[in-house]
Amino acid sequence: MPRIYKKKDSDNYNFNHKIAKCKSLNRPIDDITRFWSYVDIRGLFDCWEWKGFLNKDGYGHFRFNKHHIKANRFSYQLYHGEIPEGKLVCHKCNNPKCVNPFHLYAGTPQDNMADKVRTNRQARLRGESNGHSELTEKQVLEIRKNKDNLSQRELGELYNIGISAIGHIIRKETWKYLEVK
Repeated sequence: MPRIYKKKDSDNYNFNHKIAKCKSLNRPIDDITRFWSYVDIRGLFDCWEWKGFLNKDGYGHFRFNKHHIKANRFSYQLYHGEIPEGKLVCHKCNNPKCVNPFHLYAGTPQDNMADKVRTNRQARLRGESNGHSELTEKQVLEIRKNKDNLSQRELGELYNIGISAIGHIIRKETWKYLEVK
């Protein structure tokens, strides 16, 4: 990942400087002004949403030093300095468009996943929506009904899945939300 600064011995690099000072960046002030021109800055505690390009996940991207960098990472580095190795830039507000540096923190991938689960943003793809599903809901209901009284082995051969998967379906350990009517 490209860094947004280039360290030179002759430059004053103090990453404790805040946005207003911007001495930590070896870039013309025009790049920083250009960055903030894409931001809808509101109150200090409000989300500052990115108005520029958004990727498929809703995160802003900014072109800097001939590279694209996520806008939240750029904002974090402007305000907080370098992102610690092994850390991600996470949002306290759970808004991927937000670049308010007060809403951003450096966290581990585990922190990010725990936050995702805690705030109920974890995708729960079940049934046919799950890309790994080998059966349709109709097939699962047929297995549970088992009108022909086939063995689990015979059901597995009929639907081309393993015997243990048939057992999980019958015991409602998988496809729990489906009820036989």
